[in-house]
Amino acid sequence: HLNLNLISAGIHAHNSNESSLVDACEKGHISKVKHFIRKGADVNITDTYGNTPFALSCAYDNIDIANLLIDKGCDIHKPDKNGKTPLMLACRRGYLSVVKRLIDRGADITITDNDGDTPFLLSCKYNYNEIANLLIDNGCDIQKVDKNGRTPIMFACQSGSISTVKRLIQRGAETIITDNDGDTPFSLSCSKGDKKIANLLIDKGCIILKPDKNGKTPLMLACRRGHLSVVKRLIRRGAAINITDNDGDTPFTLSCGYGYSEIADLLIDKGCDIHKLDKNGKTPLMLACRSGHTSVVKHLIDRDADINITDNDGDTPFVLSCEYNFNKIANLLIDKGCDIHKLDKNGMTPIMLACRRGNLSIVKLLIGRGADINITNIDGETPFSLSCGYGYSEIAVLLIDKGCDLHNPDKNGKTPIMLACRKGYLSVVKRLIKRGAGINTSDNKGNTPLALSRNIKIVKLLIDKGCDINKSNNEGMTPLMNAFHDQDMLIANLLIEEGADINITDNDGNTPLLLSCKYEYIDIGILLINKGCDIHKFDNDGITPLMSACRLRRLPIIDRLIKEGADIDITDNDGNTPLSFCCEYDNIFHANILLNLGCDINKPNNDGMTPIMKASLHGHLRIVARLIEGSADNYITDKNGETSLTLASKGGFNDIVNLLFKTVSNEH
Repeated sequence: HLNLNLISAGIHAHNSNESSLVDACEKGHISKVKHFIRKGADVNITDTYGNTPFALSCAYDNIDIANLLIDKGCDIHKPDKNGKTPLMLACRRGYLSVVKRLIDRGADITITDNDGDTPFLLSCKYNYNEIANLLIDNGCDIQKVDKNGRTPIMFACQSGSISTVKRLIQRGAETIITDNDGDTPFSLSCSKGDKKIANLLIDKGCIILKPDKNGKTPLMLACRRGHLSVVKRLIRRGAAINITDNDGDTPFTLSCGYGYSEIADLLIDKGCDIHKLDKNGKTPLMLACRSGHTSVVKHLIDRDADINITDNDGDTPFVLSCEYNFNKIANLLIDKGCDIHKLDKNGMTPIMLACRRGNLSIVKLLIGRGADINITNIDGETPFSLSCGYGYSEIAVLLIDKGCDLHNPDKNGKTPIMLACRKGYLSVVKRLIKRGAGINTSDNKGNTPLALSRNIKIVKLLIDKGCDINKSNNEGMTPLMNAFHDQDMLIANLLIEEGADINITDNDGNTPLLLSCKYEYIDIGILLINKGCDIHKFDNDGITPLMSACRLRRLPIIDRLIKEGADIDITDNDGNTPLSFCCEYDNIFHANILLNLGCDINKPNNDGMTPIMKASLHGHLRIVARLIEGSADNYITDKNGETSLTLASKGGFNDIVNLLFKTVSNEH
């Protein structure tokens, strides 16, 4: 639609008169328009979108203002940035009087905009019959196509304007032409469902079998839209009823899939193939079951459609009715003797699909009909584990009451309570615990229900019920450590307060404090220190909490670690000290604190690199300056014979090179 707000908002206010002229044209204030013109306002000024005051008067159907502007010599042909002329804007909005005036003044009726539209195309597209007829009478090009290859008669067919269609046919408009999508005037009339236009085009000899680019014939389009009268006429005229489109759909599958039972009945009476499969192996019955069209399903079953056939995914009509929660259809199929235990390609039975979708009524129905409630699919999932994993507590309770196995793990070793804990389904977890589900069991990775829980209420419940708060998984990670990884500080706080081991290590030697330093959980780190954790404990690489914090520049926790007596000269397995990490990662603030505390300024690591070498290598000028101030040795060489100066030079850090040269010169 034409955005009149954008049009008016885009005016360049070259001066107040011209800006006010535009406003007056938009609002239809002719007296003000006259006033601003007398003041010398430019009648051909354009806005950001290329609209003139005249274009705006046409767009707002202000004929008197348009006439005045014409009399004052405005340009009536000037297009906007989309190539639309004032005549096009008037045609687009259906302003007949403006269109007449513009044509009388010689406006070009054959011009095209950037989309290939002409004034006539626009009048047809938006169903303004009188304007269309006026343009025809004035000799417009009735065959002109837009950028999508559509002609005026196509738009008239699509909009249902039979009078314009008749007029165009009388003037010789081509009825067999196709657009870029393969649509014809006839296919568009069928899709619209206008039987009068469709009949008119048939009478004029149009090709009723021509498919579009998707292989859909006019009959298919009419079936998909539910246009019974058009379908009847097409069948009488010999349209093929068993033809398939690019997706393998037929007129019958489309009528079934979209729920048009009368059309389906008609096609059946005409001898269509009710068993024909689409490209996914789905029959018309399956499509009707999936879409919930009960009347169509009844008709198909009465016509002996196969109720146990499977598609490419192993789905049956019954499976689809269960998955999409259509109870009446499911009952109907059961009454007709369908197989309620049939598996799809993933080993899913109808009851599993219903549990996964939360379809309680279907689950009740299937249980009542004897469905197996402990069956497993290829992933080891059961109806119960699916209901727990997707949080459907009513279904879970029903299955529990029916005696399902509460402890059966899936292929990953996860029990129903683990799945419910992981997804945060508190009501399901409560019910499972009440029924005796194991709260300390582990899955294949060693995770317990507590380790998997991300809901603080569930965590509190499990702790209250006596779960093992320190049980490690296969990687040595405890629930507290898992909380760090998942950035769940509320749970971490709760576990610490409930007595979780704060000095335990995982397989990499990480303690909770080390993890809080490595992953930037400052508040938790400080809480752990307050609780008396070991601040000196290092991981398998010899990294201490202070080193990790120095590397990440975590100011509050570094200060606290130093205050608590963390060793400032300890080395990791590579010989790096906390100062080395500050120098490598540009932590000038704490490098300064460590130096003031008397740390070893020249301590080399296992490769012979001193802190000043690290800072020079990484281009950290401020730290180099501070180390020089602290009398760092510039002449030490590492194992490769490199000095601070050569490392800075190789890195292209000229400021550091100059500083080091100046230091050497001063020393000499």
